[in-house]
Amino acid sequence: MRRRRLISSLMMFVCASVPVHGIAQAQAQSFSEWFAQGRWIVDSRYRVESADEDGFDENALASTLRVRGGFETGVWNGFSAVAEAELVRPIGNEQFNSTTNGNPQYPIVADPKTTEVNQAYFYYRRNQLHVIAGRQVLPVQNERFLGSVDFRQNQQTYDALMLMHRGASGLIVAYGYMDRIRRFLSDDNPVGDVDMNAHTLHIEYPFANGNTITGYTHLLDMRTPPLTSRSHRNIGIRYTGTFDSPFAKWLYHLEYADQSSYSDGASTIDADYYRVEFGPRFANQWLLLAGLENLGGDGTYGFQTPFATGHAYNGRADKFAAGTPPDGLRDSYLSLRVPVGGTTVELAYHQFDSDQGGIDYGNEIDLILSHRFKDHFQLVFELAEYRANSFATDTTRISASIRYEL
Repeated sequence: MRRRRLISSLMMFVCASVPVHGIAQAQAQSFSEWFAQGRWIVDSRYRVESADEDGFDENALASTLRVRGGFETGVWNGFSAVAEAELVRPIGNEQFNSTTNGNPQYPIVADPKTTEVNQAYFYYRRNQLHVIAGRQVLPVQNERFLGSVDFRQNQQTYDALMLMHRGASGLIVAYGYMDRIRRFLSDDNPVGDVDMNAHTLHIEYPFANGNTITGYTHLLDMRTPPLTSRSHRNIGIRYTGTFDSPFAKWLYHLEYADQSSYSDGASTIDADYYRVEFGPRFANQWLLLAGLENLGGDGTYGFQTPFATGHAYNGRADKFAAGTPPDGLRDSYLSLRVPVGGTTVELAYHQFDSDQGGIDYGNEIDLILSHRFKDHFQLVFELAEYRANSFATDTTRISASIRYEL
């Protein structure tokens, strides 16, 4: 079981599609065995990413290498520990704007040079209680509000304390306190590290038919200027489920959240969010989904998700990754996921409009190919083609990567 999947299953913060390192299962009988039964962590990824964006005389071409290494102990009296360092380096000329390398003539490819402690935490389990304390990956639910931004080379991690209790009925109550968010933008970016006084609460109940209802809240008090005025509170509810038909299993997702000012946040922070998704998964594992995600806006403020894994939402060209426009964002999309041998092929179409005023922002087509081989390797290719109407500019992004995990 991979470590992030472990954390996800503990918290029911589901993001099992994102691979990371695992937890040793051996029960050590002494302190020395605690280390002897541990394992080394090796995770490296090389990626080439290009960006052709109208408004720039130069196209971006980023060649970067990310290497993570560390150690994970065994389990002794319920305790285990992880220490992991991360290094990101450009390979060759930096023909891109990493946000910290002083190359504004190129489009942004946000993979800055960095060396840092990526994760360092203790994990403790006793019966139904689980505790994770320290710097950690924090993939909350589907990473729509708090995520790891794993597409980028520098992973987003959290200095946090996470507590979870899971009852015999499957009821989960999870609480988290966050002291700092170490964003993917790196320490050299003025908002790369965000001091926080933040709390999360997650309550989930699974029904006998497999459907699940979830309530959550995020109290995000940001203490790093200029983000202090963006402090906000989210309160939401989500219902996910399936039902069978003669030819397919139908999946659906219903969600609503309210966002308002919190702590020193601006009084203009007031917006809502909803998402509706529905579609069949066929016996051959083809998955077709139609969805509508609406981040509300009133012309002054749009619903914001500054710590989300934004690359997984609203198009792979990342045109809305910097923030939701003041008029809001309505993303109407259709996606198809097809397994072909050992390769997963994903194709998606997005139509982007404003929440207020019905403004046509633009549309996008995305293609993603992912292939795993020899247990430890993964190849990923992405193509995103955004065509602007009234928001941003025409953009083509292409990336190809190879990843090795031990």
